[in-house]
Amino acid sequence: MSLQDGTAYNISRPRGGAYQISDRNGASWPVQVNEQGGSLRFSWSDRVLTMTPQTTPNGGTSLMQLINTLLGQ
Repeated sequence: MSLQDGTAYNISRPRGGAYQISDRNGASWPVQVNEQGGSLRFSWSDRVLTMTPQTTPNGGTSLMQLINTLLGQ
């Protein structure tokens, strides 16, 4: 994902472990992912990113299930 300031991050969940976020320089941090209503909140280091989809996932899939699916879990 890329933020408005141009900073790019990759979110992963290696082998079903904890979520991790890394930047272009190779630095990585554990990331907490929480579903809050219709939004997902990613917290790491001293940063917080809240994402709210413009449309709700179909078929009763929660946002956390959708993120796990996108990350190959």
